Amino acid sequence: MFKWDIFGLQFLGVEKCDLGEAIYDDEQYSFSGNGACYKIIRTWKVIDWCQPDPGGNGSMEWTYEQVIKVSNLVAPEILSGCDPVTAETTDSLCLGGQIELIATAMDSCTPPEFLQWSYEVDTLSKGVFGQKVTGFGDTIVASGFYPIGTHLIKYSFEDRCGNRSTCTSEFTIINKQAPTITCHTGIIVNLSPIVDPMSGDTIGGEIEVWASDLIDTAYHTCGYDLTYSFDSLGLDSFVLYNCDSMSTYPDTYDVVVYVTDTVGNQTSCTNFIIVQDNEA
Repeated sequence: MFKWDIFGLQFLGVEKCDLGEAIYDDEQYSFSGNGACYKIIRTWKVIDWCQPDPGGNGSMEWTYEQVIKVSNLVAPEILSGCDPVTAETTDSLCLGGQIELIATAMDSCTPPEFLQWSYEVDTLSKGVFGQKVTGFGDTIVASGFYPIGTHLIKYSFEDRCGNRSTCTSEFTIINKQAPTITCHTGIIVNLSPIVDPMSGDTIGGEIEVWASDLIDTAYHTCGYDLTYSFDSLGLDSFVLYNCDSMSTYPDTYDVVVYVTDTVGNQTSCTNFIIVQDNEA
């Protein structure tokens, strides 16, 4: 006689014939308690084709029921979806726009189809998350139509052992329409006298002209805040004229006024400023 050792299970065999086969069938249970995530009941069947069944019904068979308990303390790894995302729209009604929101994850123990996921959205980042959406798999697709503005989305993946990973991502829908403006047809300004505080004499004149002074109306259909400047970078919000900068009286200066909103959309108009010195 001899012994087979299959995964720690020993079965008797016959020395003169060792034509054997081992097969198994698994039944899986989600939770088994005692610290295990899930368990597998594995039923082994060993057949010795050389030994007849005592009842004469075929070859000799042995069966054994093995209990496999699986435990894991490592949470799923979120592979993508946690970085900020921005989408652009030119919706004239400023209702919102489409954006692609996808998160993926993997786990060393739980197959992809058994990962449980959820996501919830804090619309306009007000500190309140809405209804939670749930499902199974290694991919969350939360893409869709969202309002103009910045929002938060919280992704969560949980394995069969109860380990969970979450991340919160910021996503923004911006409207890329340029601001609408109308400009004045030039403006006339006068130098204000500069008085010597000691003598009381007028020693010159100067005037600050702001870019906004040349704008009649300006707005963005989505309500974005606007800034005004004499350069496209938005650095020069005003210009200073004085007696030294004038070559004639009055003097005319051609300027370009830029109007920029909070997401970088910009428009401009060409205008002119007539500077007068009433003291000249």
